[in-house]
Amino acid sequence: MRPDSVLSSQIPNQDYGFSSCRLVGQDRGPRMPVVFVYGTLKRGEPNHHVLVDPTSTTENQPVFIGEGRTIQPFPLLIASKYNLPYALDSPGTGQRIRGEIWDVNDECLRRLDNLEKHPDYYIRRSVEIELSISDVPKEILVCWMYLLHDFHENLLALPHLEHYSSSGPHGLVYLPRESRDVENEEAIKREVKKFVEKPTSS
Repeated sequence: MRPDSVLSSQIPNQDYGFSSCRLVGQDRGPRMPVVFVYGTLKRGEPNHHVLVDPTSTTENQPVFIGEGRTIQPFPLLIASKYNLPYALDSPGTGQRIRGEIWDVNDECLRRLDNLEKHPDYYIRRSVEIELSISDVPKEILVCWMYLLHDFHENLLALPHLEHYSSSGPHGLVYLPRESRDVENEEAIKREVKKFVEKPTSS
């Protein structure tokens, strides 16, 4: 599954190890999925091992393209008692989010879908990302990004971040799954959903 609106080209400098980048306004044949990550999947963050699976062969490993930031602002915030980073599906609100762009294969994309519980919890959408590479000025890529699409409006009142780090000055340390005080994954989802789901009308 790939967004119909995504167009492809090649980044001229092959030193980036990237051969199938999708750029806005061009279409030059087959491409791999390109994912923009902004939270615990980034390098040095607690879930990076899900993105770069140490058990995968070298040829199946994702390729880091570079840092980037969203063209549109989105609300990026930390919420729930587990201090989870959420990017809300509310374009035009918040800040332009900074994160990382990765070229992944379908197997890795399925792993990420499973982690983010797409499409039941997060939704994977195509968004425009400005690639931050000095000698490729203002290249805009269309990437997959995971967004929370059903949320309580009170979340919008929380502080909006431009950049997430689990050990940032906010002091809200991410609690990994193995440390949470619930019995299983479904219980974790229910516990978090109590906080983020829209209230039912009476």
